[in-house]
Amino acid sequence: MKKIILATVCIVVVSMIAISAFAAEYDLVIKSGRVMDPETKYDRIANVGIKNGTIAIITNKSIKGKETIDATGHVVAPGFIDIHAHGQNIGDYRMQEALRKMCLMPAQTLEGFVPQMKTKGRLQEGMDADIVVFDPETISDVGTYEAPNQPAVGVQSLLVNGTLVVADGKLVLDAAPGQPIRRPIKKQ
Repeated sequence: MKKIILATVCIVVVSMIAISAFAAEYDLVIKSGRVMDPETKYDRIANVGIKNGTIAIITNKSIKGKETIDATGHVVAPGFIDIHAHGQNIGDYRMQEALRKMCLMPAQTLEGFVPQMKTKGRLQEGMDADIVVFDPETISDVGTYEAPNQPAVGVQSLLVNGTLVVADGKLVLDAAPGQPIRRPIKKQ
């Protein structure tokens, strides 16, 4: 009898935790996008909940946020760290391979020296919410040597630390969420 009561209590507690996770309101929700993570090779239509600058949840269930980005028909990926890494268009590679080379590999290269990079270049729960939402059909870097500071074409939204710096394809001029990433300084 005690085992049945204990099992029932455990089921109720687990259910309450699961329900509260999905009932939570996030700072920002990216809904219905093709979520891709180059490290785990996750590639599904899903919703991403962001809280306090961190990816709190990736789920196919409905979630609510104070702000919502509809990413239907778009790719949701780690923010591009090195879009010029190989000088080719994203269409020249399989999408996961392109994201691995532009996002994950630069982060992995630096993480041995700069510990903060362990939470960059990945789209997973607990990682920094540095995220780009883009149209895979139109994404392109249009900068040239003569005019390098041109915004990329096809970017719907760009988040840095969970804050929109590009919204609806336009730069948010008063956004400044970036934080310096520094290597630890050894005391002599």
